[in-house]
Amino acid sequence: MSGNVFSFGPGFASEMEDMPDEGVILMDGVDQAMFDNNRRLIFCETIEQQLQAMQYFRKLLSVENEPPIDDVIDAGLVPRFVQFLENDSQRELQFEAAWALTNIASGEDSDIATTLVEHGVIPIFVRLIRT
Repeated sequence: MSGNVFSFGPGFASEMEDMPDEGVILMDGVDQAMFDNNRRLIFCETIEQQLQAMQYFRKLLSVENEPPIDDVIDAGLVPRFVQFLENDSQRELQFEAAWALTNIASGEDSDIATTLVEHGVIPIFVRLIRT
């Protein structure tokens, strides 16, 4: 792994192929093209692009009224956020992922909690709190 590239190893390409197709329908006020662009960037190999996209999604999920939590989940981004959360070598990316995931966890739908549990978020947060 070089200084500017974070690779997820074998099988990652197949995970990208499993991502839902573009065309996520977002609530009013969210720029579809920007959402789709950042959705692509988050799967780029450079840390800078990943961080830019992660900051976009963190800010998007931080809006006070009705953040597009379901849209982010439906876009298949939670597993990527979890990968960043697990990566102790990129602390800024890890921080952004933690913030975005806590914003997702603040959603009122019980399916959201189930999604986070299924992706193993809780043990990772517990580990991070202990460090």
